[in-house]
Amino acid sequence: KEINVLTNIKILDTNFFPKIQCSFKLNECKVICYNYIDGTDLQNIISHENPFQYKEKDVLHLSYQILLGLKKLLTLNYVHLDLKPENILVCCLNPIKIAIIDLSFTANFKETNGIKDKIQGTIGYISPEMLLYKKFTKNTDIWSLGVIIYLLYTSTFIFGIEEESYTNKIEFSENVSYLVNASLNNLSSELDNIITKCLV
Repeated sequence: KEINVLTNIKILDTNFFPKIQCSFKLNECKVICYNYIDGTDLQNIISHENPFQYKEKDVLHLSYQILLGLKKLLTLNYVHLDLKPENILVCCLNPIKIAIIDLSFTANFKETNGIKDKIQGTIGYISPEMLLYKKFTKNTDIWSLGVIIYLLYTSTFIFGIEEESYTNKIEFSENVSYLVNASLNNLSSELDNIITKCLV
C-alpha cells in the first residue's frame, strides 16, 4: 500500500515527501528505496534542547510548512494518519524546510470512506476518531498538528502520552474543550486560536 501511495505522490513533484526510486523483495520482506533527504527528524531536534520553545514566530513558520505538505497530500485525497515529530524531517532551520516521511499509514479518505479496521497512529498525537474507531476525514491530521504546535512551543504534551490517560482525556469532546482551554492560558491569542481550532 505504501508503494502505491509513494508512486502517486511522486507525480506531485514536491520536496515535501520522499520520492520512491524502486522496490523489491529481500528474504520475503518488501524493501522500498527512496531518494536521499538530508536532514534530522524533528523529534531528535526537540528532545535535546528545543529551539522552538517559546518562539512563536518559529513555531508558526514550521507549522505552516507542515500544513503545506498536508495540503499537497489532500490534492490526492490522502491523509497521513501518523503525523508526529519523528515523521517530520527538518532539512533546514533557516529558512525552515521540512519533509513528511513514513507514509505507511497514509490512506485515501474518499476511497476508504474514512473507515479503518484497526487503530493506526501514535498515542499522544492520534486523533479521537482514529482512537475510537470512528470515521477519519481530511481534517484528521489537523488534530495531530495541534498537538505538535503545543509541544513545540511548550515542550510538553497537551494530553500526555500514557495510553489509558490519553484515551480518557480525549474520549469526550467536553473533556477536550476543558483541557485545551486550561492549557492555553499563558499563550498568545493567535497561538491559542490556532491550537483551539486544531483540537476543538
